[in-house]
Amino acid sequence: MRTKSAKRSIPCKKADPPSPAPHPACGRAGTPQKKGSFKFFLVLSLLFLLACPPAQARVEDWSQLYFADPSSGYLKPERRVVARGEGAAAYAKNLVEALLAGPAAGGAGILPQGTRLLALFVTPDGTAWVDFSGEFVGNMAAAWAEALALYGVSSTLCLNVETIARVRFLVEGAEIQAARHLSLDRAYMENLRLIR
Repeated sequence: MRTKSAKRSIPCKKADPPSPAPHPACGRAGTPQKKGSFKFFLVLSLLFLLACPPAQARVEDWSQLYFADPSSGYLKPERRVVARGEGAAAYAKNLVEALLAGPAAGGAGILPQGTRLLALFVTPDGTAWVDFSGEFVGNMAAAWAEALALYGVSSTLCLNVETIARVRFLVEGAEIQAARHLSLDRAYMENLRLIR
């Protein structure tokens, strides 16, 4: 008589889990570990960009304005921040408005009281045309004060604005032959002999 043979259970061999594919970012298997050094580099880069803005984003720079020095009777420079604006004419207009406002660090104004800037434009040949109100000639005092006014404006514009080579003056939108003492039918440039 044949006896039933006991069934033997054969243990199933578990398949090994598949190897993870290499990560495309680092070439290593598995999920790449986040590293503190990357975060530090990112924060450092952002701080550098915030601390060092591009040079072209700056809209203001130091300028030299020329006012009268009562003690010497000559022009003296005053260093001040003046907005450059868009283009040479805008910068020149801001400079003349600063001259009209008067000095901030001693000295005396060079433009007659009540003078207003009516217009300012720059031609392609580098001539700045400055149009003042009638007070520019009507309230002008002595000849020397007139010279300081004309050369103070022209020196301020020619020595600060690269594209301005000379300055012509208009009064109430018109060319006139002369102020009270000096000719206005010609161009003025910087006069370093009047600057102390």
